[in-house]
Amino acid sequence: MFIDPHKTRMLTYMVPHIPVTTLWADAQIEKERQALSSTAEGQTLRKTALNGLHRRLGAKMVDFGGWDMPVEYPSSGGQHE
Repeated sequence: MFIDPHKTRMLTYMVPHIPVTTLWADAQIEKERQALSSTAEGQTLRKTALNGLHRRLGAKMVDFGGWDMPVEYPSSGGQHE
C-alpha cells in the first residue's frame, strides 16, 4: 500500500517550548548548594571513632563535609627539613 504525501493531510504536533524561569532555576541551584554544603545550621558535626584521640593530642579540628576532622597537630619542636 502506497500513501501519496500530496494527497494526504498530515497532522503534526509541536511540543510547546516552556522556558525555565530564572527564579525557578535560582531556587533549584540554591537547593543543590544547600544539599552539598557540609552542614546546615543547627546540624551537629559527625565524629569518627578517633575523634577523642585527635582532640587529646591537640589537633586543630575543622568541618570537612559534615565531619569533625583534624587538619593540624601542634609541632613537637623541630621541623622536618
